[in-house]
Amino acid sequence: MIDHNPAEDTDIVRERREEKTGGFHCWTEEEINTFRARWPIGSRERLGMELILWTDQRRSDVVRMGREQIKDGRIPVVQEKTGKRLWLPLAPQLVEAIVAMKPHETSPSCFLITKKGTPFTKESFGNFFRRACSEAGLDHCSAHGLRKATLRRMAELEMANSSMKSVSGQTRDETLAEYIRTANQKALAESAINQLSKWEKAQSV
Repeated sequence: MIDHNPAEDTDIVRERREEKTGGFHCWTEEEINTFRARWPIGSRERLGMELILWTDQRRSDVVRMGREQIKDGRIPVVQEKTGKRLWLPLAPQLVEAIVAMKPHETSPSCFLITKKGTPFTKESFGNFFRRACSEAGLDHCSAHGLRKATLRRMAELEMANSSMKSVSGQTRDETLAEYIRTANQKALAESAINQLSKWEKAQSV
């Protein structure tokens, strides 16, 4: 009766398919700056972006975060998809975006509130964020791709897999590799050669 499998449209199937094919575009630093230029501090769009970038969590987890959960500069996350429990420190950039929101545009229970004053669902936030990306001229960018950018940044800083897992909640190195394969090869190669050069010079002393 229908011409396609509706299960193919569900988030979990779509995300796994895109992870395997690398289909989600990983945001570049230029694209992050472009979004910030379009959506200044104090906008819901900017807060949504900073929440994803600095927590590296899925939209289903981001929409449940709120002020009253913060303890000792950290926010607890129990990932909806995996059930994994994380404590994530709040970066100064994220704190700035939270504080800049007007009182009626946020609440103790949820950082992200719709214009109607109700919390976003993961679906409504996904639509909201896609529109924000489009209005910034970033039609090819997505919330999931922004998560990949956080892992790319950590990879380019040569952080250990264990450090990246502590933020993203990933458990398998094989899965993590799919997210960080877009790490800047030029920067990593330069770091590797510099380290080799310093090592060789040290051997001759």
